[in-house]
Amino acid sequence: LAHAAPRGAFSASALAEPAAEQAAAAAGGAGRDEEAVFMAKTAADEEVEKRRLAELKATNMTAFVYELQKYVDQINATGPPPLAPDNELRDVVLRSSTPPSRLIDDIYNYTFRSVPYEDAMYICAPEQATLLHLLARVMRARECLDVGSFTGYSAGAVMQALPASGRLTAIEIRGEYAAIASRFLSQLPARLETRVGDALAELRALEAEGRLFDFITIDADKQQQQQYYEMCLRLLRPRGLLVMFGMMLYPTEEDKEAIDGLISLVANDTRVTTTMLPVGCGVQICTKKGERALTGPLVPPADLPPAELRAYMLEAELAAIDVALADAERARETGGRYVPRPPPGAPEPPHAGGGGGGSGALPGPKAAGAKQP
Repeated sequence: LAHAAPRGAFSASALAEPAAEQAAAAAGGAGRDEEAVFMAKTAADEEVEKRRLAELKATNMTAFVYELQKYVDQINATGPPPLAPDNELRDVVLRSSTPPSRLIDDIYNYTFRSVPYEDAMYICAPEQATLLHLLARVMRARECLDVGSFTGYSAGAVMQALPASGRLTAIEIRGEYAAIASRFLSQLPARLETRVGDALAELRALEAEGRLFDFITIDADKQQQQQYYEMCLRLLRPRGLLVMFGMMLYPTEEDKEAIDGLISLVANDTRVTTTMLPVGCGVQICTKKGERALTGPLVPPADLPPAELRAYMLEAELAAIDVALADAERARETGGRYVPRPPPGAPEPPHAGGGGGGSGALPGPKAAGAKQP
């Protein structure tokens, strides 16, 4: 109506507009004052909370870690409900597992005491560390690679499964975290090789050096995880094991998109056999397909003492025997020429030639296709 009124005509709306603007401005000013008060109170509350957490961190590590777990739960609650961690189930898993060693516990506690919590909260979960230790021990790994070693918690779990002649190569982009890992892990019998720098650059360097690994773990930048996977697969021996973390829970939407793409790739990758376990933030386990575990002549490290060198060679022979037995079993199942030794008490296969049956006589040659001693 105000805009439709003739020029110079009386308009109640026109008179009301300046008053309304003044009232709105006054209200806006009051709103800004309230916002400033709220922000000041929030900042004060944050300072109080920081002091409380700092005191808790110094006096009661268990309570401090519990506070962090509540924070993590709040973050995870924003993700897909089916993937939210079940803390009761996790407690059952931890109670049912072999507890970590004192050294591994020390790394875990030191990390939460000395590292900013926004980084510390990404440490490998204890149940994941136990799984890594078990996998490395079962497969008798000797050469291991850890991509994104952080303060060395997961690397320590793997190293404790290695023989004294074994070696773990740790890649970490931040020197201060690599130094923490080195300080703790140098106490273990197995050898530690630390590489500080960009993971992709270090992986390319390892490939150029002709290095191969029995066991590889990846817990690094999720948006580059697919590139890490491809590089590590080239560094993995046939029948070696590759373990990736953070495959079910992720901090950002970009990470989720990257991991979803990786999961689709891995599940359809004919180079590996794989499965995912809902342990911690999600663990993808891959074994590389191949006919031989040892792809070339074994070259032990040059600086091993004689006793460790002998142990290294014996372990290599045991691994080769495992491969030979697996090959023989496969040949038997697929109709190959291998004939298994008869069970105890069963008659021996007939000999092809006259072996002589008298006491002390040497047996003749076995029938064609029979297993030779």
